[in-house]
Amino acid sequence: MLKGWQLVNAAAAAIAAVTLWRQSRFAWLAITLWTASTASMVWELGPLLDLPKEARGSLIVGSLAIVAMGGAAIWYARRAVR
Repeated sequence: MLKGWQLVNAAAAAIAAVTLWRQSRFAWLAITLWTASTASMVWELGPLLDLPKEARGSLIVGSLAIVAMGGAAIWYARRAVR
């Protein structure tokens, strides 16, 4: 399951990179898809890998950091591509 999720995440990242490089007006949407897929994958690593409860807190913080960086990338794409 983890390999499949990584494949989806890699495809979303490639689509986001290509749309932003080509300055497509849908780049922000591709970055949103990539951000959501990456953050949810990191969030779900705890149950997927059967990590102890103490270790799962840092995964939540990591997911929120990904969402913050993704939000900044979405903001940039909306301003740069018109």
